[in-house]
Amino acid sequence: PDFCQLKKKVFSSWDQFQVPFPWSKGLFVWGEPIWVISNQKKDDLAQQGMELEHTLNWLTQQAEWAVQQADPAMCFLRATKKDSSTSSM
Repeated sequence: PDFCQLKKKVFSSWDQFQVPFPWSKGLFVWGEPIWVISNQKKDDLAQQGMELEHTLNWLTQQAEWAVQQADPAMCFLRATKKDSSTSSM
């Protein structure tokens, strides 16, 4: 899951922890679950880690764009629908 807000304090920690300012517009998004099997090979786990990082970066980018629009939730839904239809071609 990812939560993006328009006005926020971003801390300079390893995870860039964020705290929204009061009355700031925000959007909470999440993607499809990624299942990890406990007895996978290290290479498979590394691949899933890269997939997770890519998915989180993509969700964050889409949410940060959408939260700046007039109706963040509808903009995010439209953008993700458009992206998924073009990526399946």
